[in-house]
Amino acid sequence: MLEIRNISKKYSKTVLDNVSFLVEEGMVCGLFGANGAGKSTLLKIIAGLEIPSGGEVLWDGRAILPGGSPKIGAMIESPCFFPGMSGYENLRLLAHLAGDCKDEAVLRAIKAVGLSSQKDILFKKYSLGMKQRLYFAFAFMRKPSLLVLDEPFSGIDPIALDSFERFIKDFASTGMTILISSHEIRELQTIVDKAVFLDKGKMIYENDDAGRIDIFKEFLYRVSPSGEAQ
Repeated sequence: MLEIRNISKKYSKTVLDNVSFLVEEGMVCGLFGANGAGKSTLLKIIAGLEIPSGGEVLWDGRAILPGGSPKIGAMIESPCFFPGMSGYENLRLLAHLAGDCKDEAVLRAIKAVGLSSQKDILFKKYSLGMKQRLYFAFAFMRKPSLLVLDEPFSGIDPIALDSFERFIKDFASTGMTILISSHEIRELQTIVDKAVFLDKGKMIYENDDAGRIDIFKEFLYRVSPSGEAQ
């Protein structure tokens, strides 16, 4: 189980303010909020890419940082790979650096996201959609226990979108815990089990049975057009 406990983050201003919620194993949790709500910052903290100003992130009761981390796969912000290497070479290098991912797993991930015929093309020649596919392959190729996805549907076509959604459902069915944020609220309606709304750094709503509500309508009700919580 993933536990977000009283997480706060301050830069020149407070970005996250005492955020707390639980995500059970095998659950897909959708994180929703307007621009600037703190979604990406929270996901970075969960993935270990940012240090919180207060609070902690727990996995099965143990702090993710500095020890006790699950194997985490993350897809946050724009993909950053070596432009002069092919897609396959990039993933193979990262797999070897991780030390626990074989070449066969890399090839399976590339095939799963539909890049087999483009795997030897230089990354700098990839389209935005191809970059997103490669980034998604990187996120899950090590079979993580926890998968953190920030706007994974950005720039991809409907076919890739359908594939990504099916992958997410399949991963969750194996017990993988998944956190995902997206502005495409309606697209996530069919795949999330839990919904969490953030507004100006604060958690304003959560629902552990998101499949039984209209998330989009609930979001519009909970957050005013000006972005103020109701």
